Amino acid sequence: MRKDGLDLGYCRAGTGTDDLARQLDAVRAAAVCEEQIYVDAKAVTGGQRTGLNALLRAARPGDRVTVATLDRLGCSLRETLGLARDLTERGVYLRTLDPGLALDTSVAGPGTDTALALLERLAELERIYRPEQAAAARAAKPAHRPVRDRQEPPAAAPRTATALRVGALPPRLL
Repeated sequence: MRKDGLDLGYCRAGTGTDDLARQLDAVRAAAVCEEQIYVDAKAVTGGQRTGLNALLRAARPGDRVTVATLDRLGCSLRETLGLARDLTERGVYLRTLDPGLALDTSVAGPGTDTALALLERLAELERIYRPEQAAAARAAKPAHRPVRDRQEPPAAAPRTATALRVGALPPRLL
């Protein structure tokens, strides 16, 4: 427990080979009590993340949410930054344990402000480029469809009505 609030943790499994145990170990090692760790153990589409929803209901001003890496908080950069902004506006701090992007909004200063500003800009760029990427993917899709080879019947096979009546050919449209 922190002096001015609780340390809360959040871990979310991804769709691939994401290691949920690694996240849990990192959050526990950061001195977050087991009963204050909220988990979404399986990837869920449609935003039904019960662990995150419970965390958001439990978080109070002065609390600090700890995640192993920033990408585990949200499913996209835009959503992640929206959650970070929402937490900040509510007086809840955010801490990441990733050495590549260590962030702790409970420590005020120019480093934290710069990191958040850069992340905001990246989210804006993602919002701008996502429709272009989706359009390019839709345009490329027909080009990648497999072409079915039509098999011609063997040249020696008879193609006459008499052969069909006798049963030499399987009945099918010619």
